[in-house]
Amino acid sequence: MTLTVRRKFSITIETLSDWHIGSGSGRGEIDRTVQLDAMGCPFIPGKTLTGILRDGCELVTQALDEGQSGRWKRWIDYLFGEQPALALMANAEKPRSAVLSIHSAYLETGLRQTLQSKDQLRQVV
Repeated sequence: MTLTVRRKFSITIETLSDWHIGSGSGRGEIDRTVQLDAMGCPFIPGKTLTGILRDGCELVTQALDEGQSGRWKRWIDYLFGEQPALALMANAEKPRSAVLSIHSAYLETGLRQTLQSKDQLRQVV
């Protein structure tokens, strides 16, 4: 029997300076195309957030495990899943899937609606 516990919570992301998440489809050496949602507003994809959070958690676990691959590293692999390239090199088993699901981050609804209704303001984004 498998027990599934679903809990949802929201976090607020505060940017303290200019930012953008590129789409990967820019021209030349610089990625200038900003990721936009269906309303034409910038957002942070869930995959990007997952990577940022995982990276921060891995830094903490390295300190807690004193530089070794210990119980805290196993906890990260449980939450975020094993990284396929690393897991396949270590053994021939299928990598563990993530139990944590992180969705994309969008601007507040009021701000998105304001940007949607004002063409000149949206073009600045």
